[in-house]
Amino acid sequence: MRGPENADRICEEAKRLMEKGYFKEAEEMFGEAFGLAPNPASLNNWAVCRFYQGDPEGALQILQPNLASSDLAPFARALAARAYAMLGRNDEALKHLNRAIADFEEGLVRLAPLERNETTTWREYTVILKQAAGDIGKAQLVIDLFRRHEPHHVSAGDGYLAGAAAFNLGRMDQAVSFWSGLSRLEFEAIDRYIDVACNIEAGVFPKFPLEYSFPSRERLMNLESAEDVIKMTRFGSVRMIFLSSLLDPEVMPLDFDEALGQLSVVIEGDAEWGIQLAESLLAHPGAGSELRAAAAAVLTQAGIYSLGEPISIVDDDGTESQIIVESHTISLEATLHSADAFSRASKLICEKEYDKALATLFAALEGDEVDYRIYLAMATALMGKGNLDQAMDILMMLNTIAPEHPLLLLKLAEVCLQRGEAEGALVYLDRIDTRAEGPALKRAVDAIRYRIELERFRPGELGREYAELLRARQEKKMMSVKPKLSQVLRNMPVQWLNGACAVHGIDPREYSRRKERAEELEQLLTDKTALSSALAHLDGDEMSLMKFLMGMGGWARLSEVVKGFGSMAGDGCWWNENPPVSTLGKLVSKALAAVGSSTVDGERTSVVAVPLDLRPMVAEYVNEAEFE
Repeated sequence: MRGPENADRICEEAKRLMEKGYFKEAEEMFGEAFGLAPNPASLNNWAVCRFYQGDPEGALQILQPNLASSDLAPFARALAARAYAMLGRNDEALKHLNRAIADFEEGLVRLAPLERNETTTWREYTVILKQAAGDIGKAQLVIDLFRRHEPHHVSAGDGYLAGAAAFNLGRMDQAVSFWSGLSRLEFEAIDRYIDVACNIEAGVFPKFPLEYSFPSRERLMNLESAEDVIKMTRFGSVRMIFLSSLLDPEVMPLDFDEALGQLSVVIEGDAEWGIQLAESLLAHPGAGSELRAAAAAVLTQAGIYSLGEPISIVDDDGTESQIIVESHTISLEATLHSADAFSRASKLICEKEYDKALATLFAALEGDEVDYRIYLAMATALMGKGNLDQAMDILMMLNTIAPEHPLLLLKLAEVCLQRGEAEGALVYLDRIDTRAEGPALKRAVDAIRYRIELERFRPGELGREYAELLRARQEKKMMSVKPKLSQVLRNMPVQWLNGACAVHGIDPREYSRRKERAEELEQLLTDKTALSSALAHLDGDEMSLMKFLMGMGGWARLSEVVKGFGSMAGDGCWWNENPPVSTLGKLVSKALAAVGSSTVDGERTSVVAVPLDLRPMVAEYVNEAEFE
């Protein structure tokens, strides 16, 4: 008996190693166990280890005794199907898969008299059947098998694989539906997958294939070389994590160098998809200036654009603009050419001809060396156009070259003041030594200080303008027409989240992290009793708007909502301090609806949507209210 007992012990240890991704070590142990006590299960696991080391022929060789047996062998035949698929021999793969499905279903018939808990091991084979179907490229078959074998499922892996199949078929709504029901303990990253699927549906990210293997943290932890990293970017599961982190408000945004490095690696791994991703980031308002600049730079490196060629982008506020990738030295000394351009542009700026001024300044960028003042004038023209983020990007770039330059500090203070950030403006002004500069600069500094004092006596004017700008940007953020509540809460400004928490009786000060507040609010709103209470407290106009949205299938174009219920203009952004007064704003402030930009019928348009996971309960409440 020592042989079988030792074999069982070795197999258990080998399984633990296999689960951690140590396939080579596990393979040796399964081979040892088979030598002590030959059995089909040891051969299957031994072959699995060989398969995951990228040796499908070796796996098939190990499986031969099980495949040649007349016994039912669904696992061995499904694994053989996966191995043949890896070799590109799909006809043989499909033959083995069909036999595996037949064996599995015959086994269900034979095991029918047994208690359900006695058939668990057999029913676990539903997972590898789906993996084999997926590997062969039969995504619809994966979903069909899910429906066909659903009463026999043991593992959450079945739902994950069905979601992967829907994702690969381009059915993002269906993928989200499958994945939403998964345990976060078993699939801790599944919310990231859902976010990416929603963003693909909204046109933010390009599509890509997702493999039918389960996400593996160990796979990411065991990378040994730059080549390994590049190869990993070809895996759909790795792309899921990468893409979700790009736009996650909980993740520190990448700076330019980090973003450029990561996008370069992605393009090296898959040029076609990487270029599509970079191009999509240029057109996404939520990408941020650093990420957009890196996308433009990496596309220029890839030869899609030339140095100095204008590249179309969409700014944070949703307006179309251009960015140019240049390579030259910035000089603090004026040249005759740049002095003339600076003079002409300054005159145009005074005349409020900002576009003409920018055209003049862009022309002055030609050459290996560019006057520092050209960029300062660019920032001034952009400020005149209201493109404060682009202006700040240029100024922060100059800040890395000459952080104490008095004209730079003055411009930074002006941008802060236009944003309503008076304290930030004062920080920059205090760094200017007016005694060492001429009277003109001192007068400019004094003028800004006077404007700050005016704002203090006339509070809110500049702040209100900036708050309206932030609110307008939120309306232009990309969003699916069927957004999950978790996605809505993650994407809304923190002021809106804090305000929504307060409305529903949650004190945001009790939770130090934004994520904790969002999770608490999500848990409350997805509770039927709590949601019904929230709906019962809506005023008449809010309930009318909710009924309108539900009557439209849960979402509507913003233009249709504005026509019937008014816009959010004037509601600002600081809803934690000044709650909105518009009907739409009040509904959004309660997280019962969301506003964003989506791709509808091939065109980008602003939409209003009730969170997808709230719709069934909202519909039930609305229907009951109709009959009361």
